[in-house]
Amino acid sequence: GGDGGGGGGDDGALVLHVAGCVERKVNAQWQNEQRRLSSLPKGEREQLEWDDAACDEDAQLPLVAAERGMTSREVVLEAFTALSSCYKAHKHQADNGEKKGREYHYRQVLTSLETYLPDEFNAAYLRALGPLHGVGKETMEKLHELYRTGRLARYEKLANDPMMVALRDLKRVWGVGKVRAWELIEKHGVRSVEQLKARPSLVTKEGTKHYLAHFEELNTPFPRREVEQHEARVAELARRAHPRLRALATGSYRRGEQYCDDVDLVLWIEPAAAGAPALGMGPDPNPRSSAESSSAESESSDPLSRDDYTRVIELLLPVLKASGYLVHELTGMGGFGNPDGTHTTHMGIVRLGPDTQHRRIDIKVYPSATISAAILHFTGSAQFNRFLSRAARELGYYLSSDGLFKLPPNHPTRAPRPPNLAPLRCPEERDIFDQLGLLYVEPTRRKDKSDVLLPDGTPFWSTKAGAAAGAAANTALR
Repeated sequence: GGDGGGGGGDDGALVLHVAGCVERKVNAQWQNEQRRLSSLPKGEREQLEWDDAACDEDAQLPLVAAERGMTSREVVLEAFTALSSCYKAHKHQADNGEKKGREYHYRQVLTSLETYLPDEFNAAYLRALGPLHGVGKETMEKLHELYRTGRLARYEKLANDPMMVALRDLKRVWGVGKVRAWELIEKHGVRSVEQLKARPSLVTKEGTKHYLAHFEELNTPFPRREVEQHEARVAELARRAHPRLRALATGSYRRGEQYCDDVDLVLWIEPAAAGAPALGMGPDPNPRSSAESSSAESESSDPLSRDDYTRVIELLLPVLKASGYLVHELTGMGGFGNPDGTHTTHMGIVRLGPDTQHRRIDIKVYPSATISAAILHFTGSAQFNRFLSRAARELGYYLSSDGLFKLPPNHPTRAPRPPNLAPLRCPEERDIFDQLGLLYVEPTRRKDKSDVLLPDGTPFWSTKAGAAAGAAANTALR
């Protein structure tokens, strides 16, 4: 245990060191560009400054990013990631080496942009990226095009290519990721879900077979009242598995959307009262005296007497199956375990009765100590979560589905959470907002960054402090 803790500390120190090096490189990059500009003839320097000002005035990228609830950096990375994927789709068609190197080139570009591009920037900052590895003349033209218009014409052209259309269609199937989709397209000539259905020998995962069998139903949105029925059904079956199990529907349903794509549930174990049965144990058919019970409880300190959320899937699935509710498993009995041991996940196909539609269900199981953070995270929206987590960072905290953590002083903004930090006690979602000094926002209002609010109702990211925090990387360079 001691050795492991020491290693974690060393890893944490290395992460902080690397993050600090990156910040120093970004500052140096900007300073080099400023020196280059100062060495230019006055007329040429003034022309560049005038061009930058005109470009900033007409820039559409910040508007597009704000409309989508994203940062400008996120839109740029998304566009260049998509462009790299497009070239990956086309490279096998090339008769020469021209296209074959572009996918690798854009991966290099992405590495540079991920390292040096702040959340918000201007035309002058974009120009300073020129000397970076992989950011050549054509890439700079694409960056300025995206900054000016909010669009990338080259990507839009490639995205409508039949290869990309086939990729997007195949990735709608559970268990078919990008790598498997390319394999189906390139090696087997499969270009659509219908073609994949017609060639069952190409489907090796049991979960994928089940998903394809009910594909149309699983990809049809359904009204929120049906989610309510699923929530009630799972809650009832969970209590059969153990009386302390609780279930709550999250996702778009909890945000008040009228139609949902699947059933998202978070489960946890309600803390046991004194003398309550341990998880996995039913009522004692031969109750002992209170003295005997107390003695037995003091002797038994195994994990089942505490918050053993790791066994919930094991106990719950047989009950879901026996009732006929769980029709097919997508992830198997064990589900997915988090590497840090903080939660487990199970995915399956369910239906309320023999005459009802099949639906996909995602069950997340978290310990009760951090359930409020899990509920907050899986309620969403994704854009709201992104900016709430970013606000937490600026305020000296780290927020994820695993809890709210207080960061040590001077922790780099983009560095991972240090190991061995304990989550703060926040029994309710409202406690997380209170700890951050932010206004509690009802689930139905959690849309994007404009819904991250200060106590007086002012959007965090529109205030002087919030705006400075959002553009911290950019202002630091100046």
